Amino acid sequence: MDTLYKELENEFIDKINNFLKDEITTEELIEEAKAFDLIFKLNDKKYLERMKEEIFNFYINEYKYALEVDRMHRKYNEGIILDVDIEKILSQAKRIGAIRVNPYGMEDSKNFSAPYPIPEETNEYE
Repeated sequence: MDTLYKELENEFIDKINNFLKDEITTEELIEEAKAFDLIFKLNDKKYLERMKEEIFNFYINEYKYALEVDRMHRKYNEGIILDVDIEKILSQAKRIGAIRVNPYGMEDSKNFSAPYPIPEETNEYE
């Protein structure tokens, strides 16, 4: 491990020297620094344990949130049965839609129909 560290350290120092000579850009040096740092973080057992714990806590929180959503869904939908008369809703919509005033310029037009036209009153152009 020490020889690997020395090799990587020498390589990183060479990159820093190249940066000082303007042979590489700042972004490339930052990427090298991140890679150099990451290699040793991945070999650090404490770092890996902390990362595992963070990931585990993230999944626990997501699971708790999903359970809370399911609980709320069950709570508010329990015993609710809606009996809807579709025909009555459509007849009311037709009645209210027929009250709407024709747009400006089409007050006397027979080609304009309300938002919910009555099938018997539709023209042959539709």
